[in-house]
Amino acid sequence: MALSPSPEATAQARFIALLKEHMEIGTHPATKPRTGRWTVDAFADAIGISPRTVQNYTSGATLPPDITRILTAFFADDQRHAEARTAFTAAFDAARGA
Repeated sequence: MALSPSPEATAQARFIALLKEHMEIGTHPATKPRTGRWTVDAFADAIGISPRTVQNYTSGATLPPDITRILTAFFADDQRHAEARTAFTAAFDAARGA
């Protein structure tokens, strides 16, 4: 009998999938020029961390301790992204077990 993944593992996978999706589609607030998908280096620079740390986040090796800078990079206060921002925050909270 196969073991089911823990709810935390499933929640973490959902958060990682959303992070990767927003990087791939290049989510940016309307006030920023859209430049296509986020590269690891550009995203790391935008949120003030190393590219290796971004790779750790997207591989599931670690979760960010806080997503404030990620939220700013992707959504800022752009109301077009209000629903996506809420979903991203909820996925992070679930992954952290909050």
